Order: sequence, then C-alpha cells, then structure tokens
Amino acid sequence: MGMVKEKLQNAIWARDHYLDFDIKNQSDFALKYSASIGKEKVSGLLTYHKFKEVLNKKIPAWADTEGLLSPDLINLEQCSSQKTAIYKAAMTAADSVLDLTAGLGVDLYFQNGPNKTLNHNEPNAFLSEIVRHNYECLDIKANYTQTLAEDFTKTTLQNLDLVHLDPDRRSESNKKLYLLEDCRPDIVKNFNHFISLSDVLTIKLSPLVDIKLLLNKVPFISEIHVLSENNDTKELLIKINKNADTEPQIITRDLGKDDFNFSFKLSDEQNTVSAYSEPKSYLYEPFSALLKAGAFKSVTEAFKLEKLATNTHLYTSDYIVSNFPGYIYQIINVVSANKKEVLSVLPNKKANIKTRNFPLKPEILKKEMGITDGGEIFLFFTELLNKKKKVLLCTKI
Repeated sequence: MGMVKEKLQNAIWARDHYLDFDIKNQSDFALKYSASIGKEKVSGLLTYHKFKEVLNKKIPAWADTEGLLSPDLINLEQCSSQKTAIYKAAMTAADSVLDLTAGLGVDLYFQNGPNKTLNHNEPNAFLSEIVRHNYECLDIKANYTQTLAEDFTKTTLQNLDLVHLDPDRRSESNKKLYLLEDCRPDIVKNFNHFISLSDVLTIKLSPLVDIKLLLNKVPFISEIHVLSENNDTKELLIKINKNADTEPQIITRDLGKDDFNFSFKLSDEQNTVSAYSEPKSYLYEPFSALLKAGAFKSVTEAFKLEKLATNTHLYTSDYIVSNFPGYIYQIINVVSANKKEVLSVLPNKKANIKTRNFPLKPEILKKEMGITDGGEIFLFFTELLNKKKKVLLCTKI
C-alpha cells in the first residue's frame, strides 16, 4: 500500500504543479528538469501532460473537470474513447452494472443514470484509487473492488443486470495479443464463471479476432458489433445473453464523420448469390467495418450492386446508390495494369493509389510508375472477372 500512496502523492503533485511548467518538447523537458525536481516528478508531469491530451481527444466530457488525476501511461493507451463508451452503454439497458476489468472507468462512467448502480472492479490498486478520486470529481457514485476478474464471486454483488469485460490484450513484454486464450482474463477458460455472475455479458475484443472462430468458442452470443471511427476499425463488441436462442446479428457501425449502420447474419452472407459484372459507371468501396465483418455478398443483395470478382470486394452499378456504407466513385476509364497504359491516362503522374485483390502494394506501384500522391484522381489496381488485372481511374463523389 505504501507504493500506491507514493504514486498517488506524485500524481497529485503533477496535477497541482502542471501549470508551473511549459512542456513543448518532452525530451528537452526531461533533460532540463530531471536534476532539479527529480525523475519521478518529471515523469509525473509528462504523464499528466499526456492525460490532458487524451481527455481532449478521446474523452471530451471529462476535459473541463477540475482536479482529475492521471493514471499510468499504459492505462491511458488502453482506455475506451467517449464515442465507443456511449455506444456500449446503449447496447444494453441495465440498472446494476459491473465492469470486471474497469481500468480508467470510461465505459462505466457512460453507464451512469438515474437509479443505476455502478460497480467498478480493477485489480490494479493504484488505478482503482485514481478512478475513485476522479469519479468523485465527476460526481459519480460507484462501488469499488480490486479483485482479479476470474476470482470475482457472485456473493460480492447480487442481482447484476450486466457484466462488462475488456480483457488485457498486451503481454508482459507489451506485445499486442488478439487470440482469446492469450488475453487476460481468458474468456474461453473462464466463460462459465463469468456467465454465472449475470445472464448478460458484453465483451470488448480486438478487431483482429476471427468472427467465425469466435462463434465456435463462445456460446450464447446474441450480437456482434464491429466498430470503426473514420473508417479505422477499432474494436469488436460482443453481447452474450444466456437466454439467446437465435443466430447472432452482426452489426457494423462507423462512429466518425462517415456514420453508418449495416446489419446482417452469417446465414444471409452464406446464402446470398452475388451478381458479377465488368466495371460500370460507378464504383463502391465498403467501409472497413463491413470488410472486417465479412459482409462481402450481403451488400450486393441489400444495395442491388454487382461485384467485380469473387475475391475483389469492390462493387459497381450504372446508377448511384447514395446510401451505400462506403465511398462512391465515378469510373472515368479502365486500362490494363501496365506502366505505359496507366501513364497514358495520367499525364501529370499524380493520383491516389489503392489496391484490392492485387499482388503489389500502393507504395511499390507508386515507385515503379513514378506516380506521386494527391489530386482528385483515384487509381484502383484490382482483379476483375477471369482474373484480369486492371486499373480503374475514378473520381470520388
């Protein structure tokens, strides 16, 4: 406990003296002040500086709150964004919520509401104390425990409506993990224990998790949410309902400027027969969440489009489908994927290169063809029917 108290004192000192220093370059700051105020205080100030940046970018609802303390850097890196936390809170209506791996408490904070009971469990004693202090500043009431998730017993809390888990996806050497069995806690090994705490679980997973493999390993999944922000897939959220007896819905959502929502079931995907076509007037590039979810054929049925080839997840039509969950382009020209033909339709040698089902990466193609980034032209190097390698010259709509 002495170590926790010492770390808390350093965190308080950093918060109270932060405005006494001007931190522009972190390396220069460390060199300048390490001798005079000590390495621990310098580290605390730099961590608090990062904390302020994280609040402004990821958790703006906390940014103007006075008195908050910063946790360790690793906890800042792993915390949820405000957008994803709000989304999770809307997934399940629950009056009594337990976050078994609560961390900085962002997810639990957005579960707050009238007559709700919040339970924050975090085995890291220092982090737990930081959250206790910050919640008081934020006027949030919660119960606090510091137990390993797999050791948490139902006798500790009764009548839970929802248990949330966010397994640690970092190894002791800070390597990223994504296999369910490698993360801590292991939700496969401890599943029966977790489902005994509540009939409803929500679990945050790496976007690298294979959805079909997930369904084989974890029972009672009722919903799988694939979340992205500004076309960057961030996380997989699964909802587990002990009473679920239907095929899970897969919901794709982008929480950035390109907000969309597209849902399907794996059986829909398996049973859909896609139509195929040579490039027509318009080209459709799905958002990353759809590709991660595996909605390769379902979108053809939902939006009445045609695929360019079986393994080319690009779509085409003679008319604009304005509500398509992705980017839409007008096709100007189609040429063979050789330097002479490409440059013949690109006299200024300037374009934005993308590859889909093509053996070479954009960086290599730019170098080989002498093309620089920029401009309004997009070149899609891809494979069409009969394995023809082609380049689609397009403008974005």
